[in-house]
Amino acid sequence: MSDAISQQLEDIIKDLPWQVEPDSIAALSAGLTQQCFVVRAALVAQSDTQPIFQRIVIKLFSANQTIPGLALWHAAANAGLAAKVIHVSDIHGFVASSFINAANLNQLNMSYRDKIQLMCKALANLHQLPCDLKVFCPTSIIADLAKAAGPKLKANNIQLADVNTLISEALDSLFIDTSRYVSCHGDLNFNNVLHGAGVHFVDFDCAVLAEPEWDIAMMLAINNLGQEYINCAISSYQHNISSFSTKLSSDKVTRYYDIALLINMLWFVSADVGHFDKAQHSWAETQIKHGKTLIERRFLR
Repeated sequence: MSDAISQQLEDIIKDLPWQVEPDSIAALSAGLTQQCFVVRAALVAQSDTQPIFQRIVIKLFSANQTIPGLALWHAAANAGLAAKVIHVSDIHGFVASSFINAANLNQLNMSYRDKIQLMCKALANLHQLPCDLKVFCPTSIIADLAKAAGPKLKANNIQLADVNTLISEALDSLFIDTSRYVSCHGDLNFNNVLHGAGVHFVDFDCAVLAEPEWDIAMMLAINNLGQEYINCAISSYQHNISSFSTKLSSDKVTRYYDIALLINMLWFVSADVGHFDKAQHSWAETQIKHGKTLIERRFLR
């Protein structure tokens, strides 16, 4: 844990409105950012002398900024699709939520098709939640990631002009219908879906308003699942829609899939991989390879 993270946690503990059990902080290391921690706090006191401690999750963000995706997190929690948000601080940059004792899909011995079916069933419900979110803008995301990557682009033999060309071509062929926009999670990797007493989503940082096909495409791309799973995802999603009338397009999923590959490639190129474990390094290498392969096929390199 860096000195900056340690100081932020110390400030957060002071900011929490509850008593925190000494030496109870433990890192949750399943994700790539390593900015989630579990602490034991006395949310409810049995008496003045006998506090009852329970686990809560603290997710860190940059201090003095609006917490991204918080509106969808609240809505999902109210719908039983996410952990309950119990404390938020923009000043210190964190969200405290209830602890869900469940494994993520990456930890479970299930087939990919079973995981897809499980995720898409819950996703169909998530998409029905109205939220005030920013609109999905791939060109802006690409620009921000390219800026963050800097010289790493050249080191990985990636030309930004090629990426922008592919993004433009994909967007031109999508014929985006804003009337179909739904509340998308935006980062449905297996680590971000818990399965225990139900299905719960975590990490809403990438939540956006977009067509539902965007979530399906990113779900497949970020989990290194090929386009052969598109029909499985669509049928699972459609099967679990009741009052929701949206019909998914496999063609749109395919085009969004290419966009997801490019965004993921740039994200991993720009990421600080110093704390990645062996599996995460392999994940990063595969995501970068997928994006570069897409570019090479398009430009016949």
